[in-house]
Amino acid sequence: MKTLKQPLLAILILTATIGACTSSSNDGPAPVEVVRATDIQGNTANSPGYTFYDLEEGVIVTDTASAAWDIGFSSTTIIANSGNNGGIVMLNIAFDALDEAPTTGYVNDNNGWFTYTGPAPTGPQHAVLPNANTTLVIKTPSGKYAKVRMLSYYLGNPDTSTEAFANLQTRPAGRHFTFEYAVQTDGSALFE
Repeated sequence: MKTLKQPLLAILILTATIGACTSSSNDGPAPVEVVRATDIQGNTANSPGYTFYDLEEGVIVTDTASAAWDIGFSSTTIIANSGNNGGIVMLNIAFDALDEAPTTGYVNDNNGWFTYTGPAPTGPQHAVLPNANTTLVIKTPSGKYAKVRMLSYYLGNPDTSTEAFANLQTRPAGRHFTFEYAVQTDGSALFE
């Protein structure tokens, strides 16, 4: 009787282990967390070039030759680390509605994320405003996908409908990027 219990126990443990492995592999893509980066300063007259950012770590990167950075910010240009197999693509779809990254079409940079108002007859003049329902998708050098929603080009993410913003004398400094993003860490293209 004693010898019968041990093999039966081993079979039950093996069955439970296989069942657990099977169910966890069919759970779908890893959940993505939306992160906000605030006031990432792009280039200025005193610091030409780009500011590079690592989306997975959420930090500014100073080693520009490495594969550690994913996205770079200049005046109004946003680039991806395409020299290390990354890239960027702009989609006319809301950030929250984007469930899957495209697998093709990635390029080095994107300038279509904003509207420049110029000498607008109404609203703020000479302002850089992020386009609504525009999502940038980044393919990172490590082969992961991230989606990015640009929120503001100005220091402090100000309300662009106020008189203080419309007045060029009281408008906060530009080239301070605030954006939200989500990285799919499991390597799939799904953001669900």
